[in-house]
Amino acid sequence: MTYKNTNDLFRDTRVIMADRFEVFSWSPRPAEEKAPVTEVHIVMQKPKAPGYAFVFRLKSRAVCKELIAALQKHMDDVWPER
Repeated sequence: MTYKNTNDLFRDTRVIMADRFEVFSWSPRPAEEKAPVTEVHIVMQKPKAPGYAFVFRLKSRAVCKELIAALQKHMDDVWPER
């Protein structure tokens, strides 16, 4: 199990405690142009802070797979299936 105490790791960093997130396929062109999508975006927002969001822009399939693998690994560390 890989464990890090984020309180120590990010002592002087603001941490976003997001209440929700959305995932989008994204294109640099306007939606009405029906252009190809080129990135996956994960948008995290806090309802009490309207107008502010944290956006992950995943620009390749490899990066997306790496994030999914890391999430699955840590999910199993924290919530193992019994």
